[in-house]
Amino acid sequence: MMPSLFPPSATTDSKRLITTRGLRGIGDGATSVLLASYLSAIGLSPAQIGVVVFATLFGSALVTLWAGFATRRIGTRRMFLGASVLIDAGSLRDPSYPRV
Repeated sequence: MMPSLFPPSATTDSKRLITTRGLRGIGDGATSVLLASYLSAIGLSPAQIGVVVFATLFGSALVTLWAGFATRRIGTRRMFLGASVLIDAGSLRDPSYPRV
């Protein structure tokens, strides 16, 4: 039997929060590697790539902090509703935009 990664006192919510944060960290890391590879392929210098990757990760951290504080203020339901509206709006694009 494999030992638990969480202490016996960990609640279900805390386990879920830590697990999702870990998965997000993996996603951020994979995105950074893919982004750096793409930027290198289109000819950016290592310094330019570093600035873009740093800005991406720093922006992600700031949005995470803001979302935590905002959720506490406006409530989880309203935050999820707002996030889903933003995701839907982002998925709508101009049909004349060239596909990559």
